[in-house]
Amino acid sequence: MLDLNSKDGLPSTQPTTTPAYESFESLLWLGRYVVHAWAAMMYAFTRRSFGRDFFNHWGMSGLLVLSFWALVSVPPDQTVPLSVMMAAFVMLALWHRSHSPQVLFGETLHSRYSGWPLVCDVLPISERTAKSLVEPGVLLMFGYGVAQINESLGLFILFGALACLFDWIYLSRRDYVRAKRIHKAQREQARAIETYNRFFGRKRGGL
Repeated sequence: MLDLNSKDGLPSTQPTTTPAYESFESLLWLGRYVVHAWAAMMYAFTRRSFGRDFFNHWGMSGLLVLSFWALVSVPPDQTVPLSVMMAAFVMLALWHRSHSPQVLFGETLHSRYSGWPLVCDVLPISERTAKSLVEPGVLLMFGYGVAQINESLGLFILFGALACLFDWIYLSRRDYVRAKRIHKAQREQARAIETYNRFFGRKRGGL
């Protein structure tokens, strides 16, 4: 018999997820956070025309990633190149925020738009191609070259190139899922309108 006065007797009060699943979700979120923060460090140097709110606390978290990288990768007396990159990132982020446009190519920008690739100003390629292939490829080559001079900074850029690729994959998948949900909602709405028209949209003869 179900005891309504007992918490254990109410199915609705039972946890819907296990602690292991919640821990897995937290790990995925942390991974996503690090990937985006790392990629944002690269975007400041490789893109322009960001949304007004892109370099918020989320976008500026790349400073934490770079600080941790400097802490574990080089001795304190050899962090000058990474410190220069950190200072350059801060200045560029502030510059991008102060020059963030409201409209780009005639279209209103989302406040967290991740920027227009500079490579698109040089090569006749689409934004999608630039962000998914060309931009990460250029960063990989640049990072490899820098690694010959300063290994720590070069590796940071190399991993940043991978972060840009994974960030694009995540955002593309997220947008696809959202678009799919909107498409389903549109179909359901169309069916509802069709039903409405069938029963209520036409005037019927009255008394």
